[in-house]
Amino acid sequence: MSQPSRTRSLVVFGAKLVVAVVLLTWLVRSSSLDFSVLGRIVDTPLLFAANLSCWLFGSIILATFRWRTLLRAVGAEVGVGRALMLQLTGLFFNLVIPGNVGGDVIKALYVARDQKTDVRGGVLLIVFVERLSGLMGLVGIASIVLLARGPSLWNNASFRPLVSVVLLLGLG
Repeated sequence: MSQPSRTRSLVVFGAKLVVAVVLLTWLVRSSSLDFSVLGRIVDTPLLFAANLSCWLFGSIILATFRWRTLLRAVGAEVGVGRALMLQLTGLFFNLVIPGNVGGDVIKALYVARDQKTDVRGGVLLIVFVERLSGLMGLVGIASIVLLARGPSLWNNASFRPLVSVVLLLGLG
């Protein structure tokens, strides 16, 4: 990696770290983050492990089946075991490579390499489609929150721009 890109990566990582620390500090000082709840979960390790396993592995399995469904839509056949292995490989690269698209591109390249030439373009397009479907899911969840808590969020002037953007994305 060249010196300017390494420096840029370190600066971006440092900025993300500062934002995370500032947000956590704000949550703790405003009493919005209640650590006593974590104590109850940690006091029962079996409950903690079961909860963590369900959320972690459940999301990985759901993402694997979503990705496999998208691949089948473009004519690429990948077995469940291979799709899960590639999903975990992609997760590893997302954690190691700065940025969040690296793992998806690696998964798509591994699948495209094993497909016929006419299917490869569609496989690479799946990276974009999968990101778009994830964004649509987030907008859907945000829209549900707005339906439940919309008036109270709108009354807070600092939330109005965010509420407006979510409404526009949800309607569009």
